[in-house]
Amino acid sequence: MLKNVAGQGFSVALQQKNGEPFDGVAGDVVVRVISGPSSDSAGAGTLTKVRTGALWYAPTQGETNHSSVSFYFSAPGDTDEEECPPQARHFNPATLELDEVIEGGYTARQLLRGFAAVLLGRVSGAGTGSITITGIDGSTTRVESVGTGGNRQAITLDLG
Repeated sequence: MLKNVAGQGFSVALQQKNGEPFDGVAGDVVVRVISGPSSDSAGAGTLTKVRTGALWYAPTQGETNHSSVSFYFSAPGDTDEEECPPQARHFNPATLELDEVIEGGYTARQLLRGFAAVLLGRVSGAGTGSITITGIDGSTTRVESVGTGGNRQAITLDLG
């Protein structure tokens, strides 16, 4: 969406808890606008039912006047607010906790080091059974992979 521009809209696919497409009326749907970690307000735009399970939302110009914005749609009795907490509905890079564990005991900071190495670092041993990927600092070995036939059989990571 363009920031602070009127006349925009987007489609919404709404599904009930039982997996069936939403078949109520647009007036039954609750719209929440999340424009920051502590900003959660009722939607003021226009919601129109296109067909079963498909809606069209035209936000107000004010709802688009944010650096980032998320919209959350729920139908009474079909969804539970606790199933989709605000932090899962809205991503704001400015509040990303780099030292929060994301997966497998690795923090966001560590995973970013690994991603940067794989995408931008020096690779040696390509085409052999032992590949080494050096971090973008040029000296830290971030990823070592041993395998045959393109299969990774052992991976060693240094993301610290």
